[in-house]
Amino acid sequence: GDGFFSEVSHLNPSILFGSVYYADLRRSGNKGSSFSTFYDSYIDPDGSGEPGSCTDCNPFITTFFLKETREAYSTNRRAVYTNKTGSVITAGTEIQVTSNTASVLFPYTLTADLAKDSSVSVPDRIDAKLYLAVANAASPGFTMWVCINPLNVSQQPKWFRIPVGNTINSFAASKDGNIAYIGAGASLIRISGLQTANFSTQPNITGLTIQSLSLPGSARTIDGIYVDDNDSNHVVVVRSGYQAGTASVLKSTDGFTFTNITNNLPEMPVYDVVIDARNRNNYVIGTELGYWSSDNAGLSWTEENDQMGWTPVYRLRQLPLYEDACPVIYAGTHGRGFWRTTTLLDGTTCKLVSGLAIPGMKGSTGALSLNVYPNPASEILNLQFDLESNESADIRIIDLPGKIVYSKKVQGESGTSNRSIDISTLPAGSYIVSVNTSSGNNRSKTFVKK
Repeated sequence: GDGFFSEVSHLNPSILFGSVYYADLRRSGNKGSSFSTFYDSYIDPDGSGEPGSCTDCNPFITTFFLKETREAYSTNRRAVYTNKTGSVITAGTEIQVTSNTASVLFPYTLTADLAKDSSVSVPDRIDAKLYLAVANAASPGFTMWVCINPLNVSQQPKWFRIPVGNTINSFAASKDGNIAYIGAGASLIRISGLQTANFSTQPNITGLTIQSLSLPGSARTIDGIYVDDNDSNHVVVVRSGYQAGTASVLKSTDGFTFTNITNNLPEMPVYDVVIDARNRNNYVIGTELGYWSSDNAGLSWTEENDQMGWTPVYRLRQLPLYEDACPVIYAGTHGRGFWRTTTLLDGTTCKLVSGLAIPGMKGSTGALSLNVYPNPASEILNLQFDLESNESADIRIIDLPGKIVYSKKVQGESGTSNRSIDISTLPAGSYIVSVNTSSGNNRSKTFVKK
């Protein structure tokens, strides 16, 4: 059948989501070898595999969005770490805690000593939610449902209802996932409290604040929204459709009040937008006439179609290329496939080939020395490296498929630095540890976790 929205988890790339018509949403936990529905009895009371109790009454286009974050900081969701090192772990030590979301590891610095075999409960920083637009008899009017455990394929899925009252076209959320904006037809809806709300009683959520925001200009469909990765109050909204003299690009710096920044753009549909993760004043939009950008927060716009021409650009995604420090833009077009640009974002100097296909590693350069011991290691891995000056260093541990399982920025003084990393929760196997300094020196070593 007709395929629509799709998503790949960045927390666990083995998990894929795909859809066909009438809210037929499927999930794979094995890299696409097989797919199955994952509704529960609240969203799909008759077990038909389609939300509601009717057939083919949901929107023809299945609209859904996957929001993942490593910065949830929710006090409602907690993860437990148990000290299996055989000795006391002192306060100030960074440990790696296993999240309840897809068993992803995240760092936590102990605030007190932790005795051997004792446990500590900490806020779970990892979160994933999948948002789905439906319209049927079981959910009067248009409704958004959210699954709060979409990556936990071995668990019963849990779906909750968010009433929004109109067709849903677009969605964006703050980096921590607590605030979301929904383009519901020509209306813009702001939802806050998604990390602090009470999800204990299905299908209703308590503790959310849902607000309909006023926008300048004539009503047109909101096709694209972007929330600044570094400022959840900085939001840009774009409108599609044709209507002369109306506001096509809108900006907010407080998360509520929007102003028109269309300015010198041609009168044309605008479909999507990105705010540069490194420069809040740099915007890139996808339009009926290709790419356009602004380096002054929308005061003026420049056409960016030297390579692509006037090709409609319907979707934009800002994602890292091979390393977290290298955001690039991927674009989905009408008729000319997928494109990637490394030049429209500020200060991007990306590797254009993957090399060893290990994120964050740029090779071994400079005078930096690195010693790793013991090797093999079972509980604690010690690092000793020399710094040329007082500078910062990024320490990463990477598994052989290329997934970063540990990452921390440290500040060191000129000379020899010593660091200890708790690796007790890592699965047995071979790993690469890398040290990348702010002066550009890099070293890596392999080690074995017993």
